[in-house]
Amino acid sequence: MNGIETVRRTSAAFIAKRPGVTALLAGALSATGFAPLGLWPITLAMLALLMQLIWQAPDRKAAGKVGYAFGLGHFTIGLNWIAHAFTFQDSMPHWLGYPAVALLSLFLALYPAVAAIIGWMLGRGRPQFFALFFACAWLLTEYLRASLLTGFAWNPLGVIWLGTGVEQVATVIGTYGLGLVAMLAAGALWWLGHRQWRQAGLLLGGLALVTALGLLRASYIGG
Repeated sequence: MNGIETVRRTSAAFIAKRPGVTALLAGALSATGFAPLGLWPITLAMLALLMQLIWQAPDRKAAGKVGYAFGLGHFTIGLNWIAHAFTFQDSMPHWLGYPAVALLSLFLALYPAVAAIIGWMLGRGRPQFFALFFACAWLLTEYLRASLLTGFAWNPLGVIWLGTGVEQVATVIGTYGLGLVAMLAAGALWWLGHRQWRQAGLLLGGLALVTALGLLRASYIGG
């Protein structure tokens, strides 16, 4: 057994045994796609991993737990700028910034949990549709996150495209549309892993077209 195969099997065993921990770490890494790092390929890879964790969940409760763990990691790291903002005001102790982020993340993680449950319920046993169902569920819960109660619209998934040229199509599909593009790109990765060649090919072709249009628009505006 070569080194790569050993790593693959060890990783697969860990993921199967510790889906919650894996989801938490994946969520934290997914936040590196936001500024200032802008590592959007990592975000897409971690979202594809999330899809796999949801897909292999034995029931909707387990799927929800995976989604919640991912959301907790995603928001805790992605919203760390809130803690930093506390250092620029004197009305409250600076150290309160980190507990504030933790509490907020504990609440916001409910939205990915709901998306995971919806995706699992609609897509179980149907790999040809699962990624699409989960992508749409994520889009729905992201909209609800920005709308329910007082709403919290910060850090929508679509902002990972800032600086890539893809963000130019937001004038047509909006911020939520950009988030859907990200989820579908991750879905294409998941489909490739499950040998759903037709779905992955069609989706990647569509995403390539969207990217080309975005870059074309960017060059037109820049010129």
